[in-house]
Amino acid sequence: MRTALQEIAAETGADIATIAIAWLLRHPARLVPVLGSMKPERLAAMVKALDIVLDRQQWFAILEASEGRPVP
Repeated sequence: MRTALQEIAAETGADIATIAIAWLLRHPARLVPVLGSMKPERLAAMVKALDIVLDRQQWFAILEASEGRPVP
């Protein structure tokens, strides 16, 4: 999964943590990410996830990587 996140991070110019949060925010189950950090610089980086727009191919690439198999 890290490889998929790294590839998309390189495409978007964001770091992998921001891409992971952006992916969760666009999950159809309407997940609510819990960051577990109170560091202002970490929270500011995560707010950037709101501005990341993952296309369907990118979103499904992360899903498939997380499941370790192609999505049917």
